[in-house]
Amino acid sequence: VDELQSRGVAWLPFEEDAMADLAQIFRNMPDIEELFEETADGTFYGCEVPSPRGSARFILNKSAISENMRWLWAHDEETLALFDELARKANLLSVL
Repeated sequence: VDELQSRGVAWLPFEEDAMADLAQIFRNMPDIEELFEETADGTFYGCEVPSPRGSARFILNKSAISENMRWLWAHDEETLALFDELARKANLLSVL
C-alpha cells in the first residue's frame, strides 16, 4: 500500500476468485468498439452489466486528454457496493 501511495503503481496480492468475479463484470461489458463509437461525440453512455452478484451499472464518456481513452464510472451506490464487496473478498480494502 505504501508503494502504491507513493508511486501510483504497485504489485498487490489478491484472492484469485474475487478477481474472477471482477473479470466477469468486464467480460460482460459491451464491445469496446461500441463503447468508443457511442461516446465519440462526447455523449455520456450508460450500460447495465450482469455480474455474478447482480447488475453493475456504469457511465462512460470520452477523455478530453486523448481520443483513445474513455472514463468509466460506477453509476450508483449498488455498483459501488459491489466493488467494495469484491475488494473485501480480494483483501484489497487497505488500497481503497
